[in-house]
Amino acid sequence: MGTRAPRYTIILAAGEGTRMGSTTHHKVCYPIKGQPAVNRAIEIYNKCGIEQHILVVGALAGQVIETVGSAFENVIFAYQAQRLGTAHAAIKFGRKGKLGKVTFYDFSVPDIVPFPNDYALVVCDSGVTAKKTGSARDLFNHRICCYGIGFLQIKKYFPQYAAVLHHLRDVNLNALNIPLSEIYRILLRLPEGVTRDELRALLPDEDLDIFFNQHHPPDDGLYPIRGVILFGLAEIDRMVHISLQTEGVVGAQLAGAGLGGCMMVLAQRTAVSNLVANLTRHYYQPRTKDPTILVCRPVAGSAVLMRDGI
Repeated sequence: MGTRAPRYTIILAAGEGTRMGSTTHHKVCYPIKGQPAVNRAIEIYNKCGIEQHILVVGALAGQVIETVGSAFENVIFAYQAQRLGTAHAAIKFGRKGKLGKVTFYDFSVPDIVPFPNDYALVVCDSGVTAKKTGSARDLFNHRICCYGIGFLQIKKYFPQYAAVLHHLRDVNLNALNIPLSEIYRILLRLPEGVTRDELRALLPDEDLDIFFNQHHPPDDGLYPIRGVILFGLAEIDRMVHISLQTEGVVGAQLAGAGLGGCMMVLAQRTAVSNLVANLTRHYYQPRTKDPTILVCRPVAGSAVLMRDGI
């Protein structure tokens, strides 16, 4: 076995430290002989030859980051949003920089894979807003219900395409090998606003309760199937088209189940600046809108915060 010191340490400092009896001073920042406890520990680790330290922060994160960041340049801060104990912190950090595959009805997370370092997820706001009533969770599930039932209706009304329709996103020009006018004909076949009883009558062979049981009935009792699927369509379609014309963009689609007119783009990091410029020039400026574009990475619940200069 070699004797070389490990390259990293992981220091867990996200807890609230209730037994210390202070809500304004983090436990790792308490001084020991005039030096914050956490800084004393990092100093010892440095003397042992450890190259870099990963500090998991949560409660009073700003105080901890300021205390440590002002003293050391070889520390990375990982933020733990939910503080559910030491094991949870370790698990969440282990999933940093990864993304999960999520399925609905039944809900599951069948796989978690690393997000490639040379790619970025770009979230772009179209500037189109949706009216939000009721709880966010109920609204989200209502929208998912409309998507799911609309997809079932498309497969029923257009059986010639059923074999290639696995998801709603498959209703596109390439998958169906049809002109744009046919796409609109398909979408216009969907009902504008229908009740639960009417939907059951339209789809008598389907178990729609798997959708209905996930949310409270809407106040007006109606399900705007077509409206939900078409929400923000013109704006989002335009943004998607602009994005896909940018070299280095892998894909783009509606984000957030139509709760607010955003789309997300998967692109190579080297393509992000051109993507932002193209969206600004061809979408935001003609509409006199300020560009609202967020370049980010999936973090599976954990984020890394780095002090300037590190």
